[in-house]
Amino acid sequence: RVNLEQFFANENFYLDDLLGLGTGGFREYRFDLQDNTVPLNITMVYNDFPGEMLVNNLNLFAFSPENDFYVGNDFAGTGQVDSLNNVEGIRIEKPKVGEWSIRVIASEVPQPNQDFALIVSGGGMQQIISI
Repeated sequence: RVNLEQFFANENFYLDDLLGLGTGGFREYRFDLQDNTVPLNITMVYNDFPGEMLVNNLNLFAFSPENDFYVGNDFAGTGQVDSLNNVEGIRIEKPKVGEWSIRVIASEVPQPNQDFALIVSGGGMQQIISI
């Protein structure tokens, strides 16, 4: 069972983008990370339009202070985007200290704008801002 009071008391952020994205659109968020002894976890989730396969496709990316990039669900580090799942995650065991950015890109959204949510947790995180 998830204890939301404890979750939000720690250095975690939850963002719910209700405006959504159309094909080719993106949202970018930035935050400062001050403690690299705590893993950085970023999760994006959305309710897809009904269908047998994924209809709308959003992709998750994270960029380190040194501009290294990470791709959602690419745990092997191949740089391949995930076009099969509506939940994508990035986990970085030893994240760099400094300003990070997260980008959600709408690769293909044939049905009306796709909303999504982000959950971000890490060490010494400062406020997330939308760019």
